[in-house]
Amino acid sequence: MIEASADGEYWIIWQLMALCGLRSVEAVNLTYGDIDLERRLIHVGKTSSNSGKSRTVIYPECLQEVIEEQLDRHRHLYRKNEHNYFIAGWWSPLSTRAVRYAFQKYSDMAGIEGYSPHSLRHFYAESLVRKGVDLDTIRKNLGVSILTI
Repeated sequence: MIEASADGEYWIIWQLMALCGLRSVEAVNLTYGDIDLERRLIHVGKTSSNSGKSRTVIYPECLQEVIEEQLDRHRHLYRKNEHNYFIAGWWSPLSTRAVRYAFQKYSDMAGIEGYSPHSLRHFYAESLVRKGVDLDTIRKNLGVSILTI
């Protein structure tokens, strides 16, 4: 499914959700100033998270190039760090509704049923558990106060 959407911004959003544990609202609310290319960090603002707390997540090296390309793609439109990283049109931020709709569309095209964008966060958490990462670290990375396994 992710491969089916590889030509658009949704692909990057789904990669951020699956490989960094971002919620869809956190991904669509990212701004240019939230991304630190040198240290491979993403600052998730407290207004975007369910916990009401901000956090910083590390993104994997495999995303460096696509994140830079996305930055370059829209840099000519925006000159300030507070502008959204993902846009739906001129000056219009992408919505979580659009993310859900696109996820369903590409899931249907790939013949995948029973998943939502939130499933990508579960994938992230499960991959960390399989790697032996302690539950407190996983909880902090996800920005949740209670982690249920």
